Amino acid sequence: MSVNPFVRYACAGDDDLRDEVLSLLKSHDESGDYISTPPLKEISELFPDEKENDHSGLMIGPYRILARVAEGGMGVVYRAKRADGEYDQEVAVKLISTAHFSDDVMQRFRRERQILARLIHPNITRLLDGGRTDEDRPYLVMEYVEGTPITEYCDRHRLSVLRFFSR
Repeated sequence: MSVNPFVRYACAGDDDLRDEVLSLLKSHDESGDYISTPPLKEISELFPDEKENDHSGLMIGPYRILARVAEGGMGVVYRAKRADGEYDQEVAVKLISTAHFSDDVMQRFRRERQILARLIHPNITRLLDGGRTDEDRPYLVMEYVEGTPITEYCDRHRLSVLRFFSR
């Protein structure tokens, strides 16, 4: 498999990271809509979790939840704002869904967090913070970017993720 220029640049010579990114992109392309549709969706709908809870106003670390943005295979992404008075910043907070808590999901979450921590590129949101809530649920804090979700853009333009990043 040839390495497109974006992946080569973003991984900055780190062969292990490059191989991991290419593996994830290949898995995504082969997964159909698995990545954008929560696994075992029918079962997860039996658990009320985030679907029925309005978390507006909830504090996660120094961040106050403002609104729900999206739901993915592992959890929910919220728009939030730093609320501890130290400085003003709007962010995206990804919170793992309790309906999807499992060793496999936690391993995927840790891998995602590590990859995000190492990727530095103007077209990729940066990981800013992370931790665990008072209920021991892991979360990520990333730059908040207003716009069309990458999955919608790729669907609309009939692009695989690899093709999107090689543009």
